[in-house]
Amino acid sequence: MTTTPTTGHSGLDRTGGTMIRRTDHASIRPVAAMLAHRWCAVAPHTPIKKVAHVLAETGLPAAPVVSATGSVLGTVTPLDIVRAQDGGPRPGRHTAAEVMTRHPVTIGADTPVGRAARLLTERRTTHLVVLDGAGAVLGVLGRRDLLVPLCRPDGEIEADAASTVDGLAPGAGGSVRVHVRDGIVHLTGTLAGQPDGGRIHRALRDVPGVIDVRDELLHPDATTTGRHR
Repeated sequence: MTTTPTTGHSGLDRTGGTMIRRTDHASIRPVAAMLAHRWCAVAPHTPIKKVAHVLAETGLPAAPVVSATGSVLGTVTPLDIVRAQDGGPRPGRHTAAEVMTRHPVTIGADTPVGRAARLLTERRTTHLVVLDGAGAVLGVLGRRDLLVPLCRPDGEIEADAASTVDGLAPGAGGSVRVHVRDGIVHLTGTLAGQPDGGRIHRALRDVPGVIDVRDELLHPDATTTGRHR
């Protein structure tokens, strides 16, 4: 599977923090960049014993059940299999199609990781099925996978956060400083005008590894200053 993660590049200020510089694109990482190679779709008629082997060997949170045309029909989790066997084998509960959970939560490959994390919480699910533009299954994203971005070095998060801010406020020049410590983004400096702060903060929270955003920006053309978020 080929993935195309996007990364940003910004200059480092010797006094601490990353100075905003113009970049060609945003640096929010899509979920496609996080998909592990260890996944396997199963056919509807696959015996549940074989599905159990797939889940045990790959460590995946769920196995997508895919039709002959490539459409996702559902997913089988370890809990689905355990429920099917609870109290002993049941008639008509022998294949993936017979034990799967239908209508799984799906997302596009370009969905930001932060947004995927919120969706896992909002929909109260253990996994998300990632689809390409044609609706074909690319893989499965689980809760454990979302821990990976939190392990990113602050320097990487800082570069991506600076690129993101610059994409939303390209006229900031060198007047805005972005600094990241322990995953928390600190915004300091001066920003002319009064942009949509909520939009900036939402975008920063979509940057992999960002835990919180603290806004201490000054807006000389506005009556209020930045607020702690």
